[in-house]
Amino acid sequence: MKFYLITDDVDTSVGLRLAGVEGKVLSDLSQGQSAFDDALRDDDVGILMVSRRVADAYRDRIEEIRRSRSLPLIVTLPDRAESDGKE
Repeated sequence: MKFYLITDDVDTSVGLRLAGVEGKVLSDLSQGQSAFDDALRDDDVGILMVSRRVADAYRDRIEEIRRSRSLPLIVTLPDRAESDGKE
């Protein structure tokens, strides 16, 4: 099984790519549907990581995937700008 990333942030993509995680950087959130379709076609994807903005834009699609499939596990990554509450 492998990880796959769908994000709208190049920095997140580069960082995870250095760790060996492949993925898709969306230049426009409207590209998300095809990115999800591509990830789901690959049976080796076990964990699908999605950035917060993409997850917010595709909440219904993510819930549909979670209800209908046991894999991939979908996790939402916080955006770089999000605070962890420690200021």
